[in-house]
Amino acid sequence: MEQLFTRNDLTDISGIVKYFEQQTSCELVVRITHDRSDPEEAAQIEFDRLGLNRHEGRLGVLLYINLFHHRFVILSGYGIVEKLGEHWADEFAEMLSDRFRKYQFGFGLHDIVSRMANKLKKHFPPKRSSGNS
Repeated sequence: MEQLFTRNDLTDISGIVKYFEQQTSCELVVRITHDRSDPEEAAQIEFDRLGLNRHEGRLGVLLYINLFHHRFVILSGYGIVEKLGEHWADEFAEMLSDRFRKYQFGFGLHDIVSRMANKLKKHFPPKRSSGNS
């Protein structure tokens, strides 16, 4: 069970997080753990510890994957919830659950993060750097 994500998957996840942050003004953290503690509580502690609700505009997102409990949690900052509603990520959670059931761990995570970026960029476009264009 611990080898659900290959080294290539982890490299790809790093790349898709960068893509997400280039496409939106949101910050994304993907945390994959084998911790035995309750996933919801641990995700909230990690979200707070990382300051994702203090991110500019409170636009942080945590995708917390717990391999020990075979569960994941998606948390988002107040800025996202205020704009898109409390259940904005439910469709992505359902899709990710389906991918994981099909043992498409790396691909599933890549696909969901990409889809999340496409949805969020409509409401939270990337900030443009102030350089000479």
